[in-house]
Amino acid sequence: MPGGWYRIVPIDDLFRLARIRVDVPVELDHLWKVDIRKAIAEPPLRLRPHLRRIVGSVTNRSRKVYTYKGTPADDVQRVPLWTREDLRDSGVTWRINREHPAIQFFEFGDAGTVEAVPLLRLLEENLPIQDIHIHTANDQPVAETPVPDESELEAMAQQLFGAFPISQKSRAGCWTGCR
Repeated sequence: MPGGWYRIVPIDDLFRLARIRVDVPVELDHLWKVDIRKAIAEPPLRLRPHLRRIVGSVTNRSRKVYTYKGTPADDVQRVPLWTREDLRDSGVTWRINREHPAIQFFEFGDAGTVEAVPLLRLLEENLPIQDIHIHTANDQPVAETPVPDESELEAMAQQLFGAFPISQKSRAGCWTGCR
């Protein structure tokens, strides 16, 4: 009988690699409640705790394949670009690590020395997709992004608007006319 785990553990995306084979001799069909077509079976109640232990061990190994990050090949100290924060409501969010050297350089360095494209590429290439997938595959809640207030939105809009090379005259006309 493939899949199901006899409701011993919940079905989980991280357990896809786990396999357990139980051979039941014909003489024990009555204890396992096997039907005549051999399509349905139910483990005996006295056996369920032992099966739970075995299934738990096997599913933990399967989970480690997906969640274990491994060890770096070199001795360079690595600083993660993203950090996971557990929230009060059992939700989780990922934030950019403010201690990462590239982020510190961007925030505290000269504005003219940082090019946005390489930094954005660094952020995109290091998004913790695997960790996010594991979290959402287990139906764990993800924190909602707070909506910025009007003054924050206006400040962001002015910064974005100021980043484009257009004349001051058109900038002033568009800004007042766009409200």
